[in-house]
Amino acid sequence: MKKVHLLAMLLFTACVVPVSQAQESLFLKDPSTKNKLLQLDLDVGTCFDLAYRGKGNMYTAMSDRKSVFPAINLRLQHFFSRKWGWYTNIRLGIPVKYRRDCYTELVHAVEANYYVNNLIPGTQKPDVNPCLDFGVAYRFENSHWAFYPRLGIGVNSISYQRVCAELKKKGGNELYKIEYRGDDESNYGSESIDAFILSAGITANYKLSRNCFLLLNVNYIQPLGRFTYRKYVTDLYTGEKVERGVYKSSTFARDLNVSVGFGFPFYLGRKTNKKSSHRERTRQLMEQKRKTYGLFPGNK
Repeated sequence: MKKVHLLAMLLFTACVVPVSQAQESLFLKDPSTKNKLLQLDLDVGTCFDLAYRGKGNMYTAMSDRKSVFPAINLRLQHFFSRKWGWYTNIRLGIPVKYRRDCYTELVHAVEANYYVNNLIPGTQKPDVNPCLDFGVAYRFENSHWAFYPRLGIGVNSISYQRVCAELKKKGGNELYKIEYRGDDESNYGSESIDAFILSAGITANYKLSRNCFLLLNVNYIQPLGRFTYRKYVTDLYTGEKVERGVYKSSTFARDLNVSVGFGFPFYLGRKTNKKSSHRERTRQLMEQKRKTYGLFPGNK
């Protein structure tokens, strides 16, 4: 057991000491600016659709994109101190197509008894799905690596198929209209739903040069609340709704994004002096320590 504890202490020291030394070095070079940083990230990767699509739930079926689709991220991070900062991120998800054709499934279910007239003709394709989030960020850094965990809130916009058709009874005069739409009447005719989300992510940066980082970004999005979608069947002669259906989902708009790209840091408040000699740097370091600890630190 003592060997395990000793090994853990050695690993902890090996991880923490380089970070502390790098941060102390930055502090001694420029103590007045507190190492302020502005970083712009651009990364490209893949989104994994994690929504649960239960059998018979028309709501999730109508938004059933391919489980994996490409996405582009543009992110701005501002660290106003050595540790804390804020961020804002814009992600553009680019789903290629829907996996299911909901209108065709509807036709197959009723064509034995009804003639079907599609009121929304043409093949429907999902739009680009924007997602915007913002929140707080924290940073761990050493001379080559930087890790930026973050937590925020935002809005994720998900497109879905529209289904609206007229049904005429074969061998009879019955005429109905069937449609699927959101809970809100103002949502009728829309092809997307905006979902409030909680966003948690982390970016790992590897320093290629002073002005460029190679980065790996992982981001998880969880919707807040439940979303409702409704089915209406209306008798076109009387205007009465003869059938209603309700579909709900608490995982709508949930996904995971993994991407790689480049980050471009901008160091705020630092003076761009010419490179000084070793003797001059030593003198400046000793002067800084004298101001910090005094001439006789042992008396303090």
